[in-house]
Amino acid sequence: MGGAGGDEPAPAAKGGPSIPPPGERGSRRGFRDQFAATRSAVIRLATAHVALARVELEEILTEVKRVVALIAVAIALIIFAAILLTVGMSLFLGEWLFGSMGWGVLHDTELAIALAIMCVLAAFGVPLRRLARGFFIAA
Repeated sequence: MGGAGGDEPAPAAKGGPSIPPPGERGSRRGFRDQFAATRSAVIRLATAHVALARVELEEILTEVKRVVALIAVAIALIIFAAILLTVGMSLFLGEWLFGSMGWGVLHDTELAIALAIMCVLAAFGVPLRRLARGFFIAA
């Protein structure tokens, strides 16, 4: 039993029972050997899937970053165009209508302040009909 004879199988490795390669099997495998082989295959399969998911997630995040950056640039360009159009139109109309850009800037500033006050009043619950009537009378 505990002797130094060569009849005993080699001790199992740290990772589990020792499984002989397919060519060295002399007899059929037992349940424990088959269970250990199946368990080992499942662990390798799960590890491979986790590694693949990590790589795929990195690729997806890289693409998402690219898309977000492009959308941010597009939004910035739209905001720039809106500001340019607003300021440019104010300057053009001020020059054309009043003969001076200063008047256009002044009138558009007053209009923007009036609209901002209307938004605040609407947020506090003032009826829109009342706000619109006051705005058109003032205009």
